[in-house]
Amino acid sequence: TSSPTSSPTESPTSSPTASPTKSPTSQEQCPNKKFVQLALTIETGPKGKLAKFNVRRANKKQTKFKKVVFKKRALSRNDIATYTKCLKKSKCYQVTFLYKGKAKKGIEKFTVTFGGKLLKTSYFTNLNKQVVRFGECKK
Repeated sequence: TSSPTSSPTESPTSSPTASPTKSPTSQEQCPNKKFVQLALTIETGPKGKLAKFNVRRANKKQTKFKKVVFKKRALSRNDIATYTKCLKKSKCYQVTFLYKGKAKKGIEKFTVTFGGKLLKTSYFTNLNKQVVRFGECKK
């Protein structure tokens, strides 16, 4: 209402949820059974704008990763963000995290989850590049 009421309201109004609410990471979110969800959670520092990542799919021999299936540049500063994408579970992928700058200023921490399974957690110390392979990859 635009003006205050003379008597208290009958039932308390529910407080709004913190927005945006994070969606749970589960395999059920992909529409097709051939796909599973990749979830990348990245915690950035004050120089997050200089950080980026990309996800590439391997060729049939799994010797080269050329096909970019997902990428993000200029991440937001001092933030924890989760990026999700449905990918074929029968393929081999690699995610590359890049940051060129002083340590602990760009990417502070990241986690990689594929198909509901945690694959990697890294605090990205003294690194400017980190690569994680996942999916059905040959060793």
